[in-house]
Amino acid sequence: MYFQEAFDHQAFGKQKSDENEEFALHKSNIPLTQLQGSAFKEKSRQILTEKVNCLGPGYEYTYDFGPTCSFFKFLSAHPRLQGIRRKLQLWVPDTIVYNDTDRPYWIYSDLEGEVCRIENFAEKDIIDKIGRNLSGNTPVGVSKKQYYDHKLGRVTGNTATVVTADELKEMIRVSQKRDRDKWCLQKFIKCRGIKAFICRTVVQIGKRPYCWLITNPSAMPQGGYLTDENSNIVQVKGGKFVDETSAIIGKMLLYLERMLKINFEEFVCDFIKDEGDMWWMIDVKAFKVINNIIPQIDIFLPQSMDDDRFDQKSQKGLVEYKKLKRCEFCHVGYEWLSHELTLKMIFEMEEHLRRRGKIVSWLENKEYRHIDEATLYQNYHVCDYCFKLYTETQVLKELEQRFGRALGIPTKHEDPPPQEYELIPEVSLRVIKDDPTSRNRFYSLDKFRVLLVFSELNECGDKFQLKNSYYIEYEFLGETHKFKIKTPKDGVLNIQKLRLFYFFSNGRNSFCHFLNKNPSILVRLVSDNEEIGHTSLILKDFESPFVIKKTYYQNMGGPMLRANIGIIWDVGHKVSELKLRPFHGVYLPPSDYTTCDPLPDEWFEILPASDCLQSPSTQSLMSPKSTTNTNSQQSLIKIKKRKSKHASRLKKEKNHRISSAKIISL
Repeated sequence: MYFQEAFDHQAFGKQKSDENEEFALHKSNIPLTQLQGSAFKEKSRQILTEKVNCLGPGYEYTYDFGPTCSFFKFLSAHPRLQGIRRKLQLWVPDTIVYNDTDRPYWIYSDLEGEVCRIENFAEKDIIDKIGRNLSGNTPVGVSKKQYYDHKLGRVTGNTATVVTADELKEMIRVSQKRDRDKWCLQKFIKCRGIKAFICRTVVQIGKRPYCWLITNPSAMPQGGYLTDENSNIVQVKGGKFVDETSAIIGKMLLYLERMLKINFEEFVCDFIKDEGDMWWMIDVKAFKVINNIIPQIDIFLPQSMDDDRFDQKSQKGLVEYKKLKRCEFCHVGYEWLSHELTLKMIFEMEEHLRRRGKIVSWLENKEYRHIDEATLYQNYHVCDYCFKLYTETQVLKELEQRFGRALGIPTKHEDPPPQEYELIPEVSLRVIKDDPTSRNRFYSLDKFRVLLVFSELNECGDKFQLKNSYYIEYEFLGETHKFKIKTPKDGVLNIQKLRLFYFFSNGRNSFCHFLNKNPSILVRLVSDNEEIGHTSLILKDFESPFVIKKTYYQNMGGPMLRANIGIIWDVGHKVSELKLRPFHGVYLPPSDYTTCDPLPDEWFEILPASDCLQSPSTQSLMSPKSTTNTNSQQSLIKIKKRKSKHASRLKKEKNHRISSAKIISL
């Protein structure tokens, strides 16, 4: 999900056979109002393209100072001066620039958000950082090469090509054998949403800033990772995007004008917002300099030993360096890493974070099914914070399983109760594939939690016999569920069974459409092969967002069933990493999906007593209940507070070390 060089020459540089004719039409004096039909659309599109790509007059550049891949060196001074000059606060993807100076240089943003530059690195460092643990056709980077427009007689930008994991090693290997044209390799940034987009912001002196939102019309990966001539363009003259990106450009201008000793009349940059809501500056698209003054760029270039300005005295002092080891998870450098985790543990921890909807910009999108099994069990060093995050994640995963079992959610690798193996011969078995064949195409959906509670059967009468087995059977979300019940005594049977379901919907209207297709839940009371009675639990009242629970007392052909249903609607849950399957207008997660979201207070009134739940893990999660629901409610509230306090403490410890990197909150 990447978008690079929108409406640049990667898209429009592929000229058509009639390009010269269109160019002549644009340069002619024919008024736009005299054109009709397709000619009018083509010329309007061409004028818009030139405006968006800043191809008009006034954009004059030199070979060393232009909006190409070589401009990245102006974002950070030479390494010898980084200790005495202030750094630029800007998030820039890892960018390695070739053929611009005597040696390649690496521009990146550290965890403090400051732009840094290094010149001493190996090919292995590039592969480890950009293509780390990825293989196949997974996009890992973008190759940019400056483009020279022969008609305009100047460099007008960059062409961009997506680099996959398999292509990265070959590209690095032949990097020194390529031609002498300037080019760079930039780390792949996964943008927010299902379609690639960029925000091209324009800041001018004395005018209000605005931006161009350029969006790929097709979703990825089918629509590709780069733009084409059919991309949608929208001009935005205000709002959150303009305010946030123009403020970033303001910081860049203050830094560049102080370092280069020039003043900019206009400055245009391309930005991408990642899944962590962080803006990344991926390119400087265009700029205008007041009075065309040539900047002082020598402080950004490497200084040779035979240069008269080279200070020999500066070599006399010894500089103290410390070799740091990088944490495999958060990539922070430490002098000493005392903990080790296998690569499989690291992947599982990241997968759990993504499943919970916790998206962090520095997390890699790893697919370890393509990695050799032996590699998964190699040990890697991690810092104290990440090791503690792993241990707390394991505790949370165990708590999620216990919480899920208490609410009747099936758990993988767990033997089901014996009664679930018993099937009625006359009932056909419906097999539903749990995992979908493709990944979910949505970034965010509304989450719905449905709690079904079967409390008791009253007025059972003489229909129940001690020698027979009895079951409650119901169908919901396309699956049939059945559990065994005891023989009632004195006409009353305390069932005390519950089950929590999850599904996702694209808005409240889709949920109402689902209720129209599934207006009720059919509940049957069966004994061996005979149906004793049935009833339907109507769901129509839940079309109102104000109804979150409902109590039923209905006749099942003699016995009276007391049941409760609760439905909670949570807006805006990140589902990009979940595998969902569609069902009647909603989307179902895997059957073992569960979260530790706190239960609403209204649901405590319909929860069964914990002493009726025979699972030992359930008893440790929910406190016993005597005559009222007060004790059970207070116990669960204490558990939620204890979890919240523990998560808050872990968050403070993590943010104390790298607060500005937007580390997750548990």
